[in-house]
Amino acid sequence: RRVLFRSARVCFLTFVQQGKPGSLDGCTVERGLTPLMLASRFAPIFLSDLLVSKGADASARDWRGRSADDHAVAARRH
Repeated sequence: RRVLFRSARVCFLTFVQQGKPGSLDGCTVERGLTPLMLASRFAPIFLSDLLVSKGADASARDWRGRSADDHAVAARRH
């Protein structure tokens, strides 16, 4: 049986605005990006729905205080 790692987190910059340096300052294993945040930004929308249906925490925040919804809006996918 496969297990969804609900608490998995990674730290890397997903997007850097032109002329504004990105920063990983404050990113930790506890405050990194979740699979749902990454799916919200980069994957087909059905994948985000699947992750939520399997228990992904949609209220989780990254080191900048952004949620999966914030990542979807930033990618203009919401």
